[in-house]
Amino acid sequence: MSYQSLNEQLVKAIPELEGEYKKVVKWWGDEQPGPHVIFGDLLTPLLINALENNNEEFLRRAFAFIEKLAMSDDLKIQEVLSMTVLEKLIDRSSWITTAKKYMGQQTPVLAREMEIYWTARRRKN
Repeated sequence: MSYQSLNEQLVKAIPELEGEYKKVVKWWGDEQPGPHVIFGDLLTPLLINALENNNEEFLRRAFAFIEKLAMSDDLKIQEVLSMTVLEKLIDRSSWITTAKKYMGQQTPVLAREMEIYWTARRRKN
């Protein structure tokens, strides 16, 4: 998996996003929306909805894909996951608590790093 193909890989793994993805790509016109846009605007809200509604089937599939991102050697891919998806999930303890039930081995490590980062930032302010 490469950073350049991340959006397409997401839609392949989570086909529920295909219609909205096509709309966003069309809206962007000649430019391609970056992974932070697609993951932040499409995947993250869908994940939050699934967490709030205990959609286990979707959460298992989504977090299997997310674990692949967490295991990537490409730091830009890990950054998309950490800063665009996990950062939002740690906003509410019920979301991250439920999410951790579906995470593999590496995803909780990245989630914890985000929790530590934001805790330290809040203390400085």
